[in-house]
Amino acid sequence: MQGLIKLLHVEDNPIDAEIIERELNHQPKASPLFQIMHVNCLSQALQVLKDDHFSAVLLDLNLPDGFGIETLQRFHEYYPELPVIVMTGCEGEALSIQALQEGAQEYMVKGNITGAVLNQIIQSSIFRKKIENNLQRQAHYDELTGLPNRPFFEDYAHNILKRAERWKTQHALLFIDLDGFKSVNDTHGHVVGNLVLRKASQRIKLALRESDMIARYGGDEFVVLIDHNDQQCVTEADCTQTSAKIHDAFRKPFRVENNNIHLGCSIGVALYPECGETLESLISYADKAMYMAKRGNHDVSWLTN
Repeated sequence: MQGLIKLLHVEDNPIDAEIIERELNHQPKASPLFQIMHVNCLSQALQVLKDDHFSAVLLDLNLPDGFGIETLQRFHEYYPELPVIVMTGCEGEALSIQALQEGAQEYMVKGNITGAVLNQIIQSSIFRKKIENNLQRQAHYDELTGLPNRPFFEDYAHNILKRAERWKTQHALLFIDLDGFKSVNDTHGHVVGNLVLRKASQRIKLALRESDMIARYGGDEFVVLIDHNDQQCVTEADCTQTSAKIHDAFRKPFRVENNNIHLGCSIGVALYPECGETLESLISYADKAMYMAKRGNHDVSWLTN
């Protein structure tokens, strides 16, 4: 691995941070260059990662706003695809095994680290995580649309709802069904139908914010989990605005193989925790609301608990 490696070092002890930076910057010329940003707490790290990209993270487990394995768990809730190398003063086989089980690429004890060893570990961690992410993408993403598939969405949503329960935040789930898609397959065939489905999924995705999660739930059905932005709770107004953007995305026909194909969509909305505190209950509510919208010829329908 060559070129620049950007590292985020999350460490509240400035002496330890200085040692690591010195060790990595005194490598042979053939080694990659390291650009290191140092932050001293978990909240600051999560904020920095919103606006910048890093190759890997060096994470101390004991921070002013995080202690022990929970620090790693909280980090992975937000950035599961980033390779994390735990660097801590806590020795112990049980803790190291638990950290690896929670997704850390390596577990290193302070005081036993040399630049050469750390250099090798960083590069191997980045490489392994890249392979892991590729395998997960193949397993977790729908081959036709490129969107997350149903199992991946359910795992993701369960984690979001756990976090919501902890921090008392509100979320919303949208259940979307395409109107008129069956006639597309019947009239034009499945090849054209697949092209339309792919284009429709991308239109929905472009109507959402980056913080929202969309998945193909099955057939011509999609689900969207509307996440709060900057710790603000999701409101009915947020859902109405998002639903309107999705409907606007279907105003223009889909141009496929010299055909102008018109589609619409029906949307059902369920709010967390008003409509339920589990993913299963939210999907059930949103699904029922979607069928109400379809039968009533409404753009969007709501159900309240």
